[in-house]
Amino acid sequence: MLQSVADQQRAARIWNLRDDLYDAHTFGGRLALYQREKPKEKSEEKPWMPAAYIEFSRGRFQNYETAVGRNVAAQKCLSDPRSCLAAPLPQSDYIITKPWRTYIEGRIFLKNVFVGFDVNNGNGRDDVRFLAGLYIDFNRFFSLK
Repeated sequence: MLQSVADQQRAARIWNLRDDLYDAHTFGGRLALYQREKPKEKSEEKPWMPAAYIEFSRGRFQNYETAVGRNVAAQKCLSDPRSCLAAPLPQSDYIITKPWRTYIEGRIFLKNVFVGFDVNNGNGRDDVRFLAGLYIDFNRFFSLK
């Protein structure tokens, strides 16, 4: 996984100010439910479309890593990151840990609408998100004949 880093997040991660892209490495599985759509006009084909899925994985996420200062200067930077923004200490002045976390993602598709959730749970702060949206089949607009 890749995720862009907001300026506010970057400023709090004083041990790596130049990093502008978080990465994550996970492994897991997905349970999916598919439904068969009605055939389109003049077609015998009945395509299978996703109806819902839930995905469970375990991994390490860079945006959840934590740091401990190896010396007094690094500890001061962690307690007040603004004081070190102009002249940050090298990354070697910090002990950085990236603990294992559990990631769960679920979606339900209803015609052209979907609803879902994402959960990232483990040591440190947790993240729960609920979302909804629309999806469009672009084949309608770009059909090749």
